[in-house]
Amino acid sequence: MGELAALRGLNKSFWLNGREVPVLRGVNLSIAAGEIVSLTGHSGSGKSTLLAILGTLDSPTSGEVVVDGRPISQIPRKELAPFRNRTIGYVFQFHLLLPEFTALENVMMPALISGQNRSAAKNRAADLLAAVGLAGRIHHKPGELSGGEQQRVAVARALVMEPRLLLADEPTGNLDEDTALQVHELLLDLNRRSGAALVFATHSRKLADLAPRRLCIAGGNVQDLEPAPA
Repeated sequence: MGELAALRGLNKSFWLNGREVPVLRGVNLSIAAGEIVSLTGHSGSGKSTLLAILGTLDSPTSGEVVVDGRPISQIPRKELAPFRNRTIGYVFQFHLLLPEFTALENVMMPALISGQNRSAAKNRAADLLAAVGLAGRIHHKPGELSGGEQQRVAVARALVMEPRLLLADEPTGNLDEDTALQVHELLLDLNRRSGAALVFATHSRKLADLAPRRLCIAGGNVQDLEPAPA
């Protein structure tokens, strides 16, 4: 598998009360196409920041981000959102579904924004909702779905553009343990079938161990952990 995404000499700092606070320090990281990776670390360690930078939602203080062979710093600002939409899928801890739209319409949204044919987008969205076990709930709005169902809709939405890279930031942080395990197993299964790379952040050692490759952030640095026991 070739390299799909990379962080090279990456640093990220924030300013708080006039003081620079480093979060990521000299991170070098390579993610292969199709790879499944978990990311752990204590609260405030930089997991969300790293995923946001890898997903082109935030910029590093210094260093380079490369996704699908393109250095992000060299992509013109007006081209960045379309590039992100077609290349990267994102699942957040809070599903961020639009409450006035049905599950089907929420999943269709990225495809419609990209200019895809409405009929094709609808068919793709319906297929994905069936794949996540929600074939009978496609016309329900988020408020009519359980927390686990809402997050399944968010997973389907993240996959509708067939991204090469899927990032999930604590995607089951608001769910009970059994439902969280179901959603993570769904993510892993869908990504194995799609061939996309998956990087997910979690506080749970049990969920992190589902990934063949495990990373940990500590002191602003990212390190590979030993493979999880079989």
